[in-house]
Amino acid sequence: MRKKIMRSRGGVAVIATVVTVSTLIAPPSYAEEQGAAADAVADLVQTAAAEATASQDAIPGILTADATVALPRDPDANVIVGLQEDPVLEISLPDAVDLHTGVESSDGMMVFAGKGDSPDVTVEALPSGARVTTVIKGDTAGRSFDYVLPDGVTAELRSDGRVELTEQIEVEVDKGEVEVSKIVGYVEPAWAIDAAGRDVPTSYEIEDGVLTQHVQTDSATTYPVVADPQWSVTSWNHARMRWNRAETATISAGGWGATGAAGACGLVGSALAGPPGAAIGSAACLAAGGAAVYTAGVAQNSRPQRCLEMYATVIFTIQPSFLPWFGTYSGGSCR
Repeated sequence: MRKKIMRSRGGVAVIATVVTVSTLIAPPSYAEEQGAAADAVADLVQTAAAEATASQDAIPGILTADATVALPRDPDANVIVGLQEDPVLEISLPDAVDLHTGVESSDGMMVFAGKGDSPDVTVEALPSGARVTTVIKGDTAGRSFDYVLPDGVTAELRSDGRVELTEQIEVEVDKGEVEVSKIVGYVEPAWAIDAAGRDVPTSYEIEDGVLTQHVQTDSATTYPVVADPQWSVTSWNHARMRWNRAETATISAGGWGATGAAGACGLVGSALAGPPGAAIGSAACLAAGGAAVYTAGVAQNSRPQRCLEMYATVIFTIQPSFLPWFGTYSGGSCR
């Protein structure tokens, strides 16, 4: 009988132990599981970004370092990037990627888990804007990602791999044709890197108001692959002026004044900074005639021929200034 009682007590003890352990090691909640998964994806993206951007050129000084970024949890909502809470860009998440509701990682990155084979997408706030990444989980996932451009914003792929984002400024000049745009931001050069740390070929395409990043994987690719467009915004005080081929020819022959450039610079300065900007813009462009004529000549002598463009920055310090610098471009109005 005593032995029976001891066995019975032993049985009770085992049951009590099981209950105690199961209470101490409770299964994680759904929220905890989501948070852990988001942290894992965020760590993967941070590691890939550090490797991929280590050798990239420094971000241009024209970009702001005080961007405000609103990160949505709704996968159908836009990422809002602004300056001092004034919206500048509304960035859509990749079109046609099927995503769950966003979960914030412990370091503040918003992670949208892809449904099924669909890639994951992350959004990270940066001092100059936002990094939007796609995480391709396997060779059955999509490899082209569409980003619908914000209303009124035109994108152009530059020779350094950056995509320049502009909004047109309406100006009228007495003579000549000048295309004037405000620079609102850039998309930094495309990169993609696989789980083995190897670069994966990637490129941008711009068509019908959509920026598409193409990622070209192959049989040697190790998954997951992280691909990144980084959207950055500029300060308020940057603009671009462009002349067509006929105007470029006139300027290269010494006809800088004949294009109404000084007047146009005044209008650009006014659009950016009001009457003070108009005065310093006109004066600066009158003084910059020599540089304009030289660069227009370079454009004329290039094959195929290119056209003249001017970037300008209005700076208000103790002595307000309008800083123009010249370059060449092709396509667009260069015809």
